[in-house]
Amino acid sequence: MKVNYKKLITLIGGKCWSVRDLVNEANIQPKAYYDIKAGKDTLSIKTVGKIAKALDVPVDEILIID
Repeated sequence: MKVNYKKLITLIGGKCWSVRDLVNEANIQPKAYYDIKAGKDTLSIKTVGKIAKALDVPVDEILIID
């Protein structure tokens, strides 16, 4: 699954969070965030779901759907 990095950082900024805040709130490994930043599509739906839940948005709002 590939996450829209620009949308993600916009949402993080909207919460006035740091990357560390997102990692802690979503209970994910920092590597997951850096994989998103690098444009990798190796994330599990569970990880994407945790990120979306922490940001209070639907999963499809942060996904890149081809």
